[in-house]
Amino acid sequence: MGGIKSTCLVAFAVVTLTAACTSEPEPTTTPGASGAPAAASSAGRVGGADSACKLPLSFDLADKWKPKAIEDPASLGSLVSQGGFTAACEIDAKPAGHLGFLRIWTSTKTGSARAALDEFLAADRHITVPEHSETQVASTTAAEVTYIRDNPNAEVKKRERLLSVPTPSGAVLLALGGFDDEEHKNMLPAYELAKKSLRIP
Repeated sequence: MGGIKSTCLVAFAVVTLTAACTSEPEPTTTPGASGAPAAASSAGRVGGADSACKLPLSFDLADKWKPKAIEDPASLGSLVSQGGFTAACEIDAKPAGHLGFLRIWTSTKTGSARAALDEFLAADRHITVPEHSETQVASTTAAEVTYIRDNPNAEVKKRERLLSVPTPSGAVLLALGGFDDEEHKNMLPAYELAKKSLRIP
């Protein structure tokens, strides 16, 4: 499988998460009774040795979301490196009708999930209003943060979130962004599906 040395990778450089390699898709999320997006359905798992992205953990993949391994990250430098983490997998929401990605970052950091998360955040000067919490996933304590990305080079401020999970080989981050707050909200079911189905070998 080839790397992601395509125009999609521009999203890493400008941190807009648009990744608009093709024309904008039509949204396909069906709202629930309260107006919130409906729960995502599983279409298999990602993270195992036989999946598109081999990771230190695995989780359910939302229907129509497309995972792709980031190969040869050393050649991409700072585009896929932040705070001691390296981007390992990019799961594209565009086939499901959304503009954004769920990105998986890996590291060799041991210790608390919060400490690893703080190091990642410290390397990004555009993060504002962070709201931290702890959560139990896969029988371990994970750290989660939501925040507003305020990048003067972007047209809008937007909400993003990160989940930091400790594994025997190092902390892993699940990062959810989106083109804007509406896209972020519509992609949350896929993130929540990954979170609740997460397993550490």
